[in-house]
Amino acid sequence: TTEIYTLSLHDALPIWRRRPRLVVWAKPPSQCLKLNTDASVTAAGAFGGGVVRSSAGNVIFAFYKEFGEVHSVVHAEALALLTGLLHCQERRLAGVKAESDSKSLVRMVSSGALASWPLCNVLRKIRAFLREMGAPLSHIYRQANMVADALASAQLGQESLFTGEESLPRRIKALISLDSQAIPYVRL
Repeated sequence: TTEIYTLSLHDALPIWRRRPRLVVWAKPPSQCLKLNTDASVTAAGAFGGGVVRSSAGNVIFAFYKEFGEVHSVVHAEALALLTGLLHCQERRLAGVKAESDSKSLVRMVSSGALASWPLCNVLRKIRAFLREMGAPLSHIYRQANMVADALASAQLGQESLFTGEESLPRRIKALISLDSQAIPYVRL
């Protein structure tokens, strides 16, 4: 089958002609939680991070994980999402909405597309978790996903699980504060 992707007029314009847009991280509805994940791939390896927040913007938990060498950026993004979903399931969290800034990953998960080994197994597990939890997955612009982005690129040296905001690195706490106040980021 052939997939057709549409571009908006904004996307078709050269970068120098695009108008900046303001984007914000949106709090989830009442009684819901939001999981944001991201990944970072460097010469040193692949890293992932994520955060779950309440409708008040409070941190339920956050994580940082090192994945070592992976086959692609999408694979690292998938591993970060899978890690976040696993932590949600372990805590028996309900009403979770998941967001990733990888449009490719979101499309792959929602389309049911097959992928090559080992990404195919990760996608299968993600789909199973999302189904089991009744959790939707949607795309978020990178600029509105800054907390997860900062966690993924923190290079903390070891896997870390934060059960509240107080133990997070100062930069990440500042980004959480900006999100809670709906301070916008500029997207070019």
